[in-house]
Amino acid sequence: RDIRVYEFDTELRLIGVLSAPSGNFAGADRWQLDQVSQLDISTAALDGVEAIRVDKGRFESRNWTSDLTPDLLSVMAIAPDRMSAFNLAGYVEHLQSNQQDASRYELALWKKITYPLAVLVMMALALPFAYLHARAGSIGVKVFAGIMLGVAFYFLNGLFAHLGLLNTWPAWVSATVPSIAAFVIAMVMLVRVGGAR
Repeated sequence: RDIRVYEFDTELRLIGVLSAPSGNFAGADRWQLDQVSQLDISTAALDGVEAIRVDKGRFESRNWTSDLTPDLLSVMAIAPDRMSAFNLAGYVEHLQSNQQDASRYELALWKKITYPLAVLVMMALALPFAYLHARAGSIGVKVFAGIMLGVAFYFLNGLFAHLGLLNTWPAWVSATVPSIAAFVIAMVMLVRVGGAR
């Protein structure tokens, strides 16, 4: 319902607007639009001055060819974090091929790809605390510190995701830097615990 299609030339100038109150997907890459109103916009030189010409047309029904499918459109109703990696990859490719901003979806895709790494990093962060001895004293403080370290890692992941979107960092940087930094910290802690034994 309420379909509006904007068409641009290679220099991103508006050359046409197609609107229809309703339409249906007719299969393959074709949409059947009803009660179509079309504006064709062109520029022409008129007495040495560039003028814009608009031609209006109305059609009872019209076919519209597009790469958009109902599956691809349904992606827009779902938050990127709730989409599968396969759907995210397809939608990112669609946005990039249409020169649209795909950074939010790229970041969600990279977060899904690096999620197993983040799980391993959380386990590596927990390992130094597994070597604690009850006789060493203040075990409660050390366990609390371990929990806070895990919570900090979780929030650091979210913070880097938002910072990456704001600063237009590459999605893979925003998704992997917190895990790599936490892994380095975990390894340093493991070496210190191993050296203390």
